[in-house]
Amino acid sequence: MWAIAEVTRGVQGADHIVGANRGWQVPADAGPDAHLNYTVWASKETFLLDDELTFNYQRNVHSVFEVNYSTFVNCSFSMWYGNDWIYNWTNRGGKTKLILNESRPYYFACGMGDHCRQGMKVAINVTHNTTKNSTSNLSSKPKDTSLASSHMPLLGTLIWSQLLLFLFVRLLYPSI
Repeated sequence: MWAIAEVTRGVQGADHIVGANRGWQVPADAGPDAHLNYTVWASKETFLLDDELTFNYQRNVHSVFEVNYSTFVNCSFSMWYGNDWIYNWTNRGGKTKLILNESRPYYFACGMGDHCRQGMKVAINVTHNTTKNSTSNLSSKPKDTSLASSHMPLLGTLIWSQLLLFLFVRLLYPSI
């Protein structure tokens, strides 16, 4: 049964609802017992390529901006000037759904008032890994990123094709 879930996940991708059942809101407004912390929420999720990220929020009260790391850390952006943010994903209906189509870190923040400074921001990291086993295997050994390792299959094919060409020519023209 778990294998079917993993196969289905690979085809459709998982839908991660930011903040789970509490949604996208200022942490202090989540109630006295809510303890809403987007960093903790994100740390319990595994974000894979082609997963969906859903923000549910009160329309006209909150926004969803994709920002760079510096802006995320400092909450130093103006939602009216596009210099400090990458994209405004805010939807007037109060629901924003994104497909995570790049393997990289993403940073999101609310641009309304001082909501970002109050903790209404989330950072996630999207990876290519498809299973938990491959995640642990990749993290336990360093990845070889040298040019030699990436060109070895091509080099091997080139050598074999040259060898076969040489043998073929020798068969056709034995006197050369």
